[in-house]
Amino acid sequence: MDVDLFPDIVKKWGLSFMIQHGEDARRPQSGSLFWAGLANTYYWIDPSRDVSGVILMQVLPFADHKCLDAFAAFERGVYASLDEGKRAALMGWLCHLSSW
Repeated sequence: MDVDLFPDIVKKWGLSFMIQHGEDARRPQSGSLFWAGLANTYYWIDPSRDVSGVILMQVLPFADHKCLDAFAAFERGVYASLDEGKRAALMGWLCHLSSW
């Protein structure tokens, strides 16, 4: 199965990954690196946020819709936890300042 994981986003290719060159609210920052393997194995590296992720499902056929949904949910969850961590750190800092 042929699939475009990131339609409407400018992409280029490196030696071992696809490089995102466009901004999109659904995707990590421009400059992120991605790859997909035949058995629905995916990874991404986001140098701007200093985060990466790997999900290995070992399911055929390639680009199975349930696997793509799982990958998207996993990626969203990672970014949500990063954002939540930043909020928690900020609230902790504000509480610390208010105790002075």
